[in-house]
Amino acid sequence: MLGVAAIVIQHGGGEDEVIAALLHDAVEDQGGLPRLDEIREKFGVRVARIVDGCTDSYELSGEKRDWGERKRAYIEKVAHELDDVRLVSAADKLANAREILSDYRAEGDAVFNRFTGRKQARFGTIARSSMYSARQAQTHSSTNSTAL
Repeated sequence: MLGVAAIVIQHGGGEDEVIAALLHDAVEDQGGLPRLDEIREKFGVRVARIVDGCTDSYELSGEKRDWGERKRAYIEKVAHELDDVRLVSAADKLANAREILSDYRAEGDAVFNRFTGRKQARFGTIARSSMYSARQAQTHSSTNSTAL
């Protein structure tokens, strides 16, 4: 979470975007829509909207749709989100890619044992999502003279 927030800060994100970066996985990993309502109450409508835009599932862990299906739907969803959501999303994808690469260097192919999807499918989805989010976020960061 701190890595995502650091990338958001590096690319000109403001306070709400940084808070959302810290909370971006809370809804899908920690309670679904009730958690989103709690975020809205504690941090405001904009932070909740950004977190909601970065969410691919509102179901509880055991009830989630197939990973690939969720990620394909998320890529389509993020295409229509506002710049602040795309900035946090791109930061998340970049942080994930960095972590996987770091782990791969240390563990080799064993790193993929923790994932449910095939290695090629996972990297393809991460790459497509990361590239799309980064292109969209450049619109935001270009106003801040930086690029992902």
